[in-house]
Amino acid sequence: MALIPSDFIDDLLSRTDIVETIQQHLTLKKAGANFVACCPFHHEKTPSFNVSPSKQIYKCFGCGASGNIISFIMEYEHLTFPETIEQLAEQHGLSMPNKNQSSTTQPHVAPLYDTLEQCNRFYQLQLRRHSEASIAIEYLKQRGITGETAQRFQVGFAPRGWDNLLKFFKEDNHTVKRLLTTGMAIKNEKQRVYDRFRHRILFPIRNRTGKTIGFGGRAIGDEQPKYLNSPETPVFHKGRELYGMYEARKASALTEMVIVEGYMDVLSLAQHGITQVVATLGTAVTKEHVQLLFRYTSKLIFCFDGDAAGRKAAWRALEQSLAELHEGRSVRFMFLPEGEDPDSLVQAQGQEGFKQAQQQAQDIATFLFEHIQQHINTYAVDQQAELIQTALPFINQIPNAILQELLLEQLAQQAKLSRTQLQPWVKQAQPATLTQQKNNTNIALSPLRTTISILLQHPTLAATLQSNTSLHTWLQQSNLTGEAKLIKQIYERCLAYPDIHTSQLIERWRNHPGFDLVTQLAEQSFPSDAQLAQQLVDALHHHIQYMQTQSIETLLAKGRQQSLTPEEQHQLQALIRAQKQTKSKASETT
Repeated sequence: MALIPSDFIDDLLSRTDIVETIQQHLTLKKAGANFVACCPFHHEKTPSFNVSPSKQIYKCFGCGASGNIISFIMEYEHLTFPETIEQLAEQHGLSMPNKNQSSTTQPHVAPLYDTLEQCNRFYQLQLRRHSEASIAIEYLKQRGITGETAQRFQVGFAPRGWDNLLKFFKEDNHTVKRLLTTGMAIKNEKQRVYDRFRHRILFPIRNRTGKTIGFGGRAIGDEQPKYLNSPETPVFHKGRELYGMYEARKASALTEMVIVEGYMDVLSLAQHGITQVVATLGTAVTKEHVQLLFRYTSKLIFCFDGDAAGRKAAWRALEQSLAELHEGRSVRFMFLPEGEDPDSLVQAQGQEGFKQAQQQAQDIATFLFEHIQQHINTYAVDQQAELIQTALPFINQIPNAILQELLLEQLAQQAKLSRTQLQPWVKQAQPATLTQQKNNTNIALSPLRTTISILLQHPTLAATLQSNTSLHTWLQQSNLTGEAKLIKQIYERCLAYPDIHTSQLIERWRNHPGFDLVTQLAEQSFPSDAQLAQQLVDALHHHIQYMQTQSIETLLAKGRQQSLTPEEQHQLQALIRAQKQTKSKASETT
């Protein structure tokens, strides 16, 4: 992927006010120097989400979510970094830069989006005008889909023939290359290029910002395969996308989400007023799907066939959901009668009938134990042990302590034990591999981290270090490592850009291993801003003294065991002199 120049990102951040932008999504209330709201990333009743206009960053003291406006949009909209930058650029009327692109990296995606959108318009036009379109229209009518619904989901038609799309694009080399990259065209062993989709009803797949990223094609007649999807491309990843997500978000505020398996299920349910529905794209539910859905709603209902295949798919969805079940979130499992799918059920029973069936969806406890007990006889003592050993690893993955305890209570009942008797099993169980939780408290501040924190929050104080000859000299060393090297980089950045603010500094470390640390340290609070310059100098002096003392003690310890070399003796004397100078400088600034 083409690199986005850092200066362009800095310019975007300088133009973007974090309070104004977040207010487009949340209701912020003034609270002292900051603004507060209920966190959009976890369920809460008391606001713990803080936005700092001075630092241009946010932090939730409940779940630990934090960052600048780029981080917020990425988390809230579930966009990639390039998509977020593009969205901000559009808001400010800026064109995305096209320089500094490497020919060895992933293809630039803007032309791919443009090509896919042109394909989308072409197929929609064929549904309205092609001489064979009546076949597709009749099929949609038979399935109960109205023109309004088809238009809303931008349904199209791919006519018979091997090169309709290629002719539309006039088969120029650049376009053919993009059609191959996006999977809209295929090249066979004889190097012949032809259209992927032929004689099919097409369902464009759009990402969360509404861009066309791929297609699903339903065969008209008995052609095989019945459904054909776009392949994985630079802009389309089945495991991270859901059909109908854009349309669902546009239709209404999301209070819940029904997850089905087919394009027609989505269209039919939406037409009957059930607009909060999405479909997987020919793949099993992934962890990325669950994380995406929980960005927008706290209630998921997985809707599958009641046969063995449907229950297998539901179990896969449960496995992917467990580690995401934080407080306030829930998943349920809706199994349809044999021979029914969401489309046929809503066609036969209407919205109310489907809603009633939805109310019968199994909660996670019911489905979990029902699935595990299928091959376990809980009346045998050894099978009771098997039940416990099988169930605990799943229960342990749930981060919601209350839900976890309720499931443990139910496990004890199923195993015919008291909760007290079950406890030793719980302690012995392997700890679950949970999604790593962000730290939501102030981290311990070493002298180096204090220095980083103050510089991040008050970049102008870099001038204080520059005016201190000994500290400035120390920061010019080329052999600094770890957090000391990070200080040097931040210090140099602050000097080079005197007007830089916290949000811009954070962004410079987004792809750096220290990004999480930088973000956390930018949020630390200090008792008073009045003495921060002094605290900054003192912290760095303290670290330098500590390092000098450690080096001196190491050499002295070695000298007690064996004679030091002339070089080591010279080094020891130099360290002792330097330590005295550091202490003297530190006392002068106190």
